[in-house]
Amino acid sequence: MNNYKLVIMYDGSRYNGWQKQNDTDNTIQQILTDAIAAYTGESIKLIGSGRTDAGVHALAQTANFRCRQRLSEDELVEALNKKLPDDIRVRCASRVPLDFHSRHSAKSKVYVYRLDTGPVRNAFERKYSWRIDGSLDADAMKKAAEKLTGEHDFKAFCTDAKEMPYTVKNVYSITIHEDYSCLWDRKAEGIIEIEFCGSGFLYNMVRIMAGTIVDTGLGKFKPQDIDKMLSCGVRSDTGQLAPAKGLFLKKVEY
Repeated sequence: MNNYKLVIMYDGSRYNGWQKQNDTDNTIQQILTDAIAAYTGESIKLIGSGRTDAGVHALAQTANFRCRQRLSEDELVEALNKKLPDDIRVRCASRVPLDFHSRHSAKSKVYVYRLDTGPVRNAFERKYSWRIDGSLDADAMKKAAEKLTGEHDFKAFCTDAKEMPYTVKNVYSITIHEDYSCLWDRKAEGIIEIEFCGSGFLYNMVRIMAGTIVDTGLGKFKPQDIDKMLSCGVRSDTGQLAPAKGLFLKKVEY
């Protein structure tokens, strides 16, 4: 038996998220699974590092699958990219130990949330950022981000927290980049990116944290309100759910 790790990029705009679903085949996981099965001729189980919601993008989602055959990594990448739609690409493939698991082996994940704050809405960013028309207090946003950093019970920053068996997570860092894209490594006037690095994240946690940081920047909350949000654990106390289109899974570290 062989175990293969894939690193995948995708534009999530027209998909129903990563996770396979019973009522649709329009998910990244299903489309990749079908392409791998067609190439290998084997029924495979594709394991992702985590779910991304409908409309969320990825620069480097990680997944792995097992098959009986010994495959050429380069040929696998080439063959899959020929079968996949243009908005899903396999960046690389590697044969890994059998005990490698894309989700359980991950040490940290990095997400980036993008805001468009320029004087004129950016026509080319409309599918990949959240347009903010009000004036943002960057200092207040950074103080709110500091409050959210560290190990906390993030029950209030999760949709359907009752379904989560464990809501304590460790957010290693939250960095706010102004007029510079850490995704594309270039100047990006009017774009603010909030970069989240943590051990793992709950359902909708990054989008709720992003929405809360933005709401703080808009003056709807004060940075010190974050303490109460964390201690009370009530979703209605926290900020809005930021739109999916502004969120990117940047990388998974092992």
